[in-house]
Amino acid sequence: MASSQRALAWLLERSGSLELQIAQQDWLEEILEGWIDLQCTFQFEGRQLATWGASDNNDTALLKAFAEALERLAMLTSAHQNSNGFAAHIDPVEARRNAKLELIERDLFFCHFLTKTPLTPFAVPSNWFWASDAADWAEERGLSLRFYHLGSTGLFCRIDGRHHENAFGLISGLAFKPTHEASALSAFVEAGRAATVQRLLPFPTKSLSISEFWELPSPNFGHHGRLALDVGYASSLDWFFAETPGASAPGRELEDSWIEVEDLTLPIESLRDCPYVFARAFSARAQNLFIGKARPEVVNLARLSEFAGRELSFDDLNPLPHPVD
Repeated sequence: MASSQRALAWLLERSGSLELQIAQQDWLEEILEGWIDLQCTFQFEGRQLATWGASDNNDTALLKAFAEALERLAMLTSAHQNSNGFAAHIDPVEARRNAKLELIERDLFFCHFLTKTPLTPFAVPSNWFWASDAADWAEERGLSLRFYHLGSTGLFCRIDGRHHENAFGLISGLAFKPTHEASALSAFVEAGRAATVQRLLPFPTKSLSISEFWELPSPNFGHHGRLALDVGYASSLDWFFAETPGASAPGRELEDSWIEVEDLTLPIESLRDCPYVFARAFSARAQNLFIGKARPEVVNLARLSEFAGRELSFDDLNPLPHPVD
Protein backbone atom coordinates (compact mmCIF):
# COMPACT_ATOMS: atom_id res chain seq x y z
CA MET A 1 0.00 0.00 0.00
CA ALA A 2 2.82 2.41 0.85
CA SER A 3 4.42 1.72 -2.53
CA SER A 4 1.16 2.49 -4.31
CA GLN A 5 0.73 5.75 -2.42
CA ARG A 6 4.30 6.77 -3.20
CA ALA A 7 3.84 5.98 -6.90
CA LEU A 8 0.55 7.89 -7.02
CA ALA A 9 2.09 10.92 -5.30
CA TRP A 10 5.02 10.84 -7.74
CA LEU A 11 2.65 10.70 -10.72
CA LEU A 12 0.34 13.47 -9.50
CA GLU A 13 3.28 15.76 -8.72
CA ARG A 14 4.33 15.43 -12.36
CA SER A 15 0.89 15.49 -13.93
CA GLY A 16 1.59 18.92 -15.42
CA SER A 17 4.90 18.06 -17.06
CA LEU A 18 3.44 14.76 -18.27
CA GLU A 19 0.39 16.64 -19.63
CA LEU A 20 -1.80 14.01 -18.00
CA GLN A 21 -5.35 13.90 -19.33
CA ILE A 22 -8.00 11.50 -18.02
CA ALA A 23 -11.34 10.43 -19.50
CA GLN A 24 -13.67 7.91 -17.88
CA GLN A 25 -15.74 5.33 -19.73
CA ASP A 26 -18.75 4.03 -17.80
CA TRP A 27 -19.38 0.79 -19.72
CA LEU A 28 -17.80 -1.41 -17.03
CA GLU A 29 -20.03 -0.14 -14.21
CA GLU A 30 -22.94 -2.08 -15.75
CA ILE A 31 -21.05 -5.35 -15.19
CA LEU A 32 -18.81 -4.67 -12.20
CA GLU A 33 -20.46 -2.33 -9.73
CA GLY A 34 -18.10 0.39 -8.59
CA TRP A 35 -15.50 -0.32 -11.28
CA ILE A 36 -14.23 2.37 -13.64
CA ASP A 37 -12.24 2.31 -16.85
CA LEU A 38 -9.91 5.27 -17.35
CA GLN A 39 -8.37 6.38 -20.62
CA CYS A 40 -5.24 8.40 -19.93
CA THR A 41 -2.82 10.26 -22.17
CA PHE A 42 0.75 11.09 -21.19
CA GLN A 43 3.52 13.08 -22.85
CA PHE A 44 7.10 11.82 -22.58
CA GLU A 45 9.63 14.13 -24.27
CA GLY A 46 7.51 14.59 -27.37
CA ARG A 47 5.88 11.15 -27.36
CA GLN A 48 2.16 11.01 -26.62
CA LEU A 49 0.84 7.69 -25.32
CA ALA A 50 -2.83 6.83 -24.72
CA THR A 51 -3.48 3.92 -22.38
CA TRP A 52 -6.20 2.40 -20.21
CA GLY A 53 -6.60 1.19 -16.66
CA ALA A 54 -9.59 -0.50 -15.02
CA SER A 55 -10.17 -1.08 -11.31
CA ASP A 56 -12.63 -0.64 -8.47
CA ASN A 57 -10.98 2.66 -7.51
CA ASN A 58 -9.61 5.66 -9.39
CA ASP A 59 -6.10 5.51 -7.95
CA THR A 60 -5.42 1.91 -8.97
CA ALA A 61 -6.94 2.46 -12.41
CA LEU A 62 -4.65 5.46 -12.94
CA LEU A 63 -1.57 3.52 -11.79
CA LYS A 64 -2.46 0.68 -14.18
CA ALA A 65 -2.80 3.09 -17.09
CA PHE A 66 0.55 4.68 -16.23
CA ALA A 67 2.21 1.26 -16.02
CA GLU A 68 0.93 0.43 -19.51
CA ALA A 69 2.32 3.72 -20.81
CA LEU A 70 5.70 2.95 -19.26
CA GLU A 71 5.70 -0.52 -20.83
CA ARG A 72 5.18 0.99 -24.26
CA LEU A 73 7.81 3.63 -23.57
CA ALA A 74 10.29 0.94 -22.52
CA MET A 75 9.74 -0.73 -25.88
CA LEU A 76 9.94 2.51 -27.87
CA THR A 77 13.26 3.45 -26.27
CA SER A 78 14.73 0.00 -26.89
CA ALA A 79 15.79 -1.78 -30.05
CA HIS A 80 12.68 -3.99 -30.00
CA GLN A 81 9.77 -3.72 -32.43
CA ASN A 82 6.91 -4.52 -30.05
CA SER A 83 6.07 -4.60 -26.33
CA ASN A 84 6.04 -8.39 -26.12
CA GLY A 85 7.36 -9.43 -22.70
CA PHE A 86 7.67 -5.89 -21.31
CA ALA A 87 6.22 -5.09 -17.88
CA ALA A 88 6.26 -2.18 -15.43
CA HIS A 89 5.19 -2.42 -11.80
CA ILE A 90 5.90 -0.80 -8.45
CA ASP A 91 6.85 -4.24 -7.08
CA PRO A 92 10.00 -5.77 -8.67
CA VAL A 93 8.70 -9.31 -8.17
CA GLU A 94 5.40 -8.49 -9.88
CA ALA A 95 7.17 -6.72 -12.75
CA ARG A 96 9.25 -9.80 -13.52
CA ARG A 97 6.31 -12.17 -13.11
CA ASN A 98 4.05 -10.07 -15.35
CA ALA A 99 6.75 -9.93 -18.02
CA LYS A 100 6.96 -13.73 -18.04
CA LEU A 101 3.19 -14.17 -18.12
CA GLU A 102 2.81 -11.86 -21.10
CA LEU A 103 5.53 -13.69 -23.01
CA ILE A 104 3.76 -17.01 -22.33
CA GLU A 105 0.38 -15.55 -23.37
CA ARG A 106 1.59 -14.27 -26.71
CA ASP A 107 3.62 -17.40 -27.42
CA LEU A 108 0.62 -19.64 -26.82
CA PHE A 109 -1.70 -17.62 -29.02
CA PHE A 110 0.73 -17.50 -31.93
CA CYS A 111 1.55 -21.18 -31.58
CA HIS A 112 -2.16 -22.01 -31.84
CA PHE A 113 -2.75 -19.61 -34.71
CA LEU A 114 0.29 -20.43 -36.83
CA THR A 115 0.02 -24.21 -36.40
CA LYS A 116 -3.74 -24.13 -37.14
CA THR A 117 -4.52 -25.62 -33.72
CA PRO A 118 -8.07 -24.56 -32.72
CA LEU A 119 -8.74 -23.00 -29.34
CA THR A 120 -11.07 -25.09 -27.19
CA PRO A 121 -14.05 -23.58 -25.33
CA PHE A 122 -13.88 -22.70 -21.65
CA ALA A 123 -17.08 -23.00 -19.62
CA VAL A 124 -17.40 -20.02 -17.29
CA PRO A 125 -18.32 -21.18 -13.74
CA SER A 126 -21.73 -19.97 -12.60
CA ASN A 127 -20.33 -18.72 -9.27
CA TRP A 128 -18.15 -16.01 -10.82
CA PHE A 129 -19.97 -12.93 -9.57
CA TRP A 130 -19.51 -10.85 -12.74
CA ALA A 131 -19.94 -13.50 -15.44
CA SER A 132 -23.73 -13.46 -15.83
CA ASP A 133 -23.77 -9.65 -16.04
CA ALA A 134 -21.06 -9.80 -18.71
CA ALA A 135 -23.12 -12.31 -20.69
CA ASP A 136 -26.22 -10.10 -20.35
CA TRP A 137 -24.23 -7.03 -21.44
CA ALA A 138 -23.16 -8.82 -24.62
CA GLU A 139 -26.55 -10.36 -25.40
CA GLU A 140 -28.38 -7.02 -25.01
CA ARG A 141 -26.11 -5.58 -27.69
CA GLY A 142 -26.47 -8.47 -30.12
CA LEU A 143 -22.97 -9.75 -29.41
CA SER A 144 -21.68 -13.26 -28.80
CA LEU A 145 -19.27 -13.58 -25.85
CA ARG A 146 -17.17 -16.73 -25.53
CA PHE A 147 -13.99 -17.79 -23.73
CA TYR A 148 -11.37 -20.29 -24.91
CA HIS A 149 -8.45 -22.03 -23.23
CA LEU A 150 -4.98 -20.59 -23.74
CA GLY A 151 -2.59 -22.93 -21.97
CA SER A 152 -2.94 -23.99 -18.33
CA THR A 153 -4.59 -20.86 -16.88
CA GLY A 154 -4.75 -18.40 -19.78
CA LEU A 155 -7.92 -17.48 -21.68
CA PHE A 156 -8.90 -15.92 -24.99
CA CYS A 157 -12.06 -13.77 -24.89
CA ARG A 158 -13.93 -13.58 -28.20
CA ILE A 159 -16.60 -10.99 -28.93
CA ASP A 160 -18.36 -11.80 -32.20
CA GLY A 161 -20.33 -8.92 -33.71
CA ARG A 162 -21.62 -10.54 -36.87
CA HIS A 163 -25.21 -10.41 -35.57
CA HIS A 164 -24.96 -6.85 -34.24
CA GLU A 165 -27.22 -4.27 -35.94
CA ASN A 166 -24.06 -2.73 -37.42
CA ALA A 167 -22.31 -6.01 -38.06
CA PHE A 168 -18.60 -6.39 -37.43
CA GLY A 169 -16.26 -9.34 -37.13
CA LEU A 170 -14.05 -10.25 -34.20
CA ILE A 171 -12.77 -8.37 -31.14
CA SER A 172 -10.52 -10.27 -28.78
CA GLY A 173 -8.85 -10.06 -25.39
CA LEU A 174 -6.00 -12.28 -24.22
CA ALA A 175 -4.73 -12.89 -20.71
CA PHE A 176 -2.48 -15.37 -18.96
CA LYS A 177 -2.83 -14.97 -15.19
CA PRO A 178 -2.26 -17.37 -12.28
CA THR A 179 -5.96 -18.38 -12.21
CA HIS A 180 -8.69 -18.83 -14.81
CA GLU A 181 -10.91 -16.23 -13.13
CA ALA A 182 -8.18 -13.59 -13.15
CA SER A 183 -7.46 -14.38 -16.81
CA ALA A 184 -11.14 -14.27 -17.77
CA LEU A 185 -11.75 -10.91 -16.11
CA SER A 186 -8.63 -9.35 -17.62
CA ALA A 187 -9.37 -10.71 -21.11
CA PHE A 188 -13.01 -9.62 -20.93
CA VAL A 189 -12.15 -6.07 -19.84
CA GLU A 190 -9.70 -5.82 -22.74
CA ALA A 191 -12.22 -7.12 -25.29
CA GLY A 192 -15.25 -5.32 -23.86
CA ARG A 193 -13.38 -2.02 -23.78
CA ALA A 194 -12.32 -2.44 -27.41
CA ALA A 195 -15.85 -3.35 -28.48
CA THR A 196 -17.25 -0.30 -26.70
CA VAL A 197 -14.73 2.18 -28.08
CA GLN A 198 -14.40 0.75 -31.58
CA ARG A 199 -17.96 -0.28 -32.42
CA LEU A 200 -20.58 0.68 -29.80
CA LEU A 201 -19.87 4.41 -29.55
CA PRO A 202 -20.50 6.99 -32.31
CA PHE A 203 -17.97 7.05 -35.15
CA PRO A 204 -17.04 3.35 -35.14
CA THR A 205 -13.62 2.20 -36.28
CA LYS A 206 -13.55 1.31 -39.97
CA SER A 207 -12.72 -2.31 -40.79
CA LEU A 208 -10.16 -3.52 -43.33
CA SER A 209 -10.81 -6.37 -45.75
CA ILE A 210 -8.13 -9.00 -46.27
CA SER A 211 -7.39 -7.62 -49.74
CA GLU A 212 -7.00 -4.11 -48.33
CA PHE A 213 -4.69 -5.44 -45.63
CA TRP A 214 -2.43 -7.19 -48.15
CA GLU A 215 -2.12 -3.95 -50.10
CA LEU A 216 -0.75 -2.00 -47.11
CA PRO A 217 2.91 -1.09 -47.65
CA SER A 218 3.70 -0.98 -43.91
CA PRO A 219 0.98 -2.52 -41.73
CA ASN A 220 0.88 -1.86 -37.99
CA PHE A 221 -0.94 -3.46 -35.06
CA GLY A 222 -3.88 -1.10 -35.54
CA HIS A 223 -4.33 -2.51 -39.03
CA HIS A 224 -4.48 -6.03 -37.57
CA GLY A 225 -7.27 -4.88 -35.25
CA ARG A 226 -9.19 -3.30 -38.13
CA LEU A 227 -8.77 -6.49 -40.16
CA ALA A 228 -10.32 -8.47 -37.30
CA LEU A 229 -13.38 -6.18 -37.50
CA ASP A 230 -14.05 -7.32 -41.07
CA VAL A 231 -16.96 -9.78 -41.25
CA GLY A 232 -15.39 -11.77 -44.09
CA TYR A 233 -12.07 -12.14 -42.29
CA ALA A 234 -13.77 -13.15 -39.03
CA SER A 235 -15.78 -15.79 -40.88
CA SER A 236 -12.57 -17.20 -42.34
CA LEU A 237 -11.41 -17.86 -38.75
CA ASP A 238 -14.42 -19.89 -37.61
CA TRP A 239 -12.27 -23.04 -37.72
CA PHE A 240 -9.98 -21.50 -35.08
CA PHE A 241 -12.70 -21.61 -32.41
CA ALA A 242 -13.68 -25.19 -31.61
CA GLU A 243 -17.26 -25.81 -30.51
CA THR A 244 -16.54 -28.77 -28.24
CA PRO A 245 -13.98 -29.31 -25.45
CA GLY A 246 -11.02 -31.45 -26.39
CA ALA A 247 -11.36 -30.77 -30.11
CA SER A 248 -7.61 -30.20 -30.25
CA ALA A 249 -4.86 -31.30 -27.91
CA PRO A 250 -3.21 -28.41 -26.02
CA GLY A 251 0.40 -27.88 -27.01
CA ARG A 252 3.34 -27.55 -24.68
CA GLU A 253 3.57 -24.31 -22.70
CA LEU A 254 6.81 -22.38 -22.26
CA GLU A 255 8.53 -23.56 -19.09
CA ASP A 256 9.84 -21.10 -16.54
CA SER A 257 13.40 -22.37 -16.96
CA TRP A 258 13.29 -21.46 -20.67
CA ILE A 259 12.55 -17.79 -19.95
CA GLU A 260 15.09 -15.10 -19.14
CA VAL A 261 14.19 -11.77 -17.52
CA GLU A 262 16.22 -8.58 -17.62
CA ASP A 263 15.68 -5.39 -15.64
CA LEU A 264 15.50 -2.22 -17.73
CA THR A 265 16.34 1.42 -17.16
CA LEU A 266 14.57 4.00 -19.28
CA PRO A 267 16.92 6.54 -20.89
CA ILE A 268 14.63 9.46 -20.03
CA GLU A 269 15.85 12.05 -17.56
CA SER A 270 12.40 12.94 -16.23
CA LEU A 271 11.79 9.30 -15.23
CA ARG A 272 15.05 8.65 -13.40
CA ASP A 273 13.35 8.71 -9.99
CA CYS A 274 10.19 6.96 -11.20
CA PRO A 275 9.10 4.41 -8.53
CA TYR A 276 8.25 1.76 -11.15
CA VAL A 277 10.46 -1.21 -11.99
CA PHE A 278 10.83 -2.27 -15.63
CA ALA A 279 11.42 -5.81 -16.85
CA ARG A 280 11.54 -7.67 -20.14
CA ALA A 281 11.07 -11.42 -20.52
CA PHE A 282 12.44 -13.25 -23.54
CA SER A 283 13.22 -16.77 -24.67
CA ALA A 284 14.96 -18.24 -27.68
CA ARG A 285 12.29 -20.94 -27.57
CA ALA A 286 9.31 -18.56 -27.82
CA GLN A 287 7.21 -17.68 -30.84
CA ASN A 288 7.14 -13.90 -30.70
CA LEU A 289 4.52 -11.37 -31.72
CA PHE A 290 4.96 -9.87 -35.18
CA ILE A 291 3.32 -7.47 -37.63
CA GLY A 292 2.06 -8.32 -41.12
CA LYS A 293 2.17 -11.72 -42.74
CA ALA A 294 4.11 -14.69 -41.43
CA ARG A 295 7.61 -14.73 -42.86
CA PRO A 296 10.52 -17.11 -42.30
CA GLU A 297 12.41 -14.48 -40.32
CA VAL A 298 9.58 -13.91 -37.80
CA VAL A 299 8.49 -17.49 -37.13
CA ASN A 300 10.22 -19.95 -34.82
CA LEU A 301 9.75 -23.28 -36.60
CA ALA A 302 11.45 -25.23 -33.83
CA ARG A 303 9.00 -23.84 -31.26
CA LEU A 304 5.99 -24.33 -33.52
CA SER A 305 6.99 -27.93 -34.25
CA GLU A 306 7.44 -28.57 -30.53
CA PHE A 307 3.99 -27.12 -29.83
CA ALA A 308 2.32 -29.11 -32.61
CA GLY A 309 4.08 -32.36 -31.70
CA ARG A 310 5.31 -32.88 -35.25
CA GLU A 311 7.93 -31.40 -37.52
CA LEU A 312 6.57 -28.46 -39.49
CA SER A 313 7.82 -26.60 -42.52
CA PHE A 314 7.04 -22.98 -43.29
CA ASP A 315 4.49 -24.10 -45.89
CA ASP A 316 2.53 -25.92 -43.16
CA LEU A 317 1.78 -22.68 -41.31
CA ASN A 318 -1.40 -20.60 -41.35
CA PRO A 319 -0.99 -18.01 -44.15
CA LEU A 320 -3.62 -15.59 -42.78
CA PRO A 321 -2.55 -12.44 -40.91
CA HIS A 322 -3.35 -12.60 -37.20
CA PRO A 323 -6.17 -10.61 -35.49
CA VAL A 324 -4.19 -9.28 -32.50
CA ASP A 325 -3.68 -5.52 -32.25
